[in-house]
Formats: sequence, C-alpha cells, structure tokens
Amino acid sequence: MAANRKRKVDNENRQFNDDLTVQYCFVQQHTNVICLLCHSTAAVAKVSNIKRHYGTKYEDFNNLIGDERTARIESLRHSLNRQQNLFSKQSADFSA
Repeated sequence: MAANRKRKVDNENRQFNDDLTVQYCFVQQHTNVICLLCHSTAAVAKVSNIKRHYGTKYEDFNNLIGDERTARIESLRHSLNRQQNLFSKQSADFSA
C-alpha cells in the first residue's frame, strides 16, 4: 500500500516571475508575494491566485497602460520599500 503523504506547497519550489509585477502589481519580498495596491499577501505564489486577487479588486487599474502604468507600479514599489524600511529602522533604533 502506498504511503499517504500530503502535498506541501513548500516542496513545490515555485519561483516568482517578474512579469507578474507588470501584469498584476505583485512583488516578492523575501518569501512573501505582496500586492502593491493593498499590501496584502498571497497565500501561494501561483499565477491563478494572483490573477484572481487582481481581477476581483482592481479592474480599474487596467485602464493604465504603457509608461503611465510602469511609472505607477514603480511609485507603488518605492512606497512599499520606504514603508518597510521605516519599520526596520525604528526597530533597529530600539535595540541600540
């Protein structure tokens, strides 16, 4: 009889595709995949999960195209990095 093993997502070795940033406004921070628009994380870095999140919440973001969309995504990415660095700097100040 075959061993009854549960499938674990961690063992699937999924890689984040940078095209998802342009298409669906998601970036990878460490092991999490984060939406640039609402800062929520996707449970699993699967295209179907990311596409569903984007399609149900951000249909109006599809109106941005070309350089305007790229500039907005870079602005959101910079804002997320700035926010995360603020928290890390404050926690470093408390430990010093």
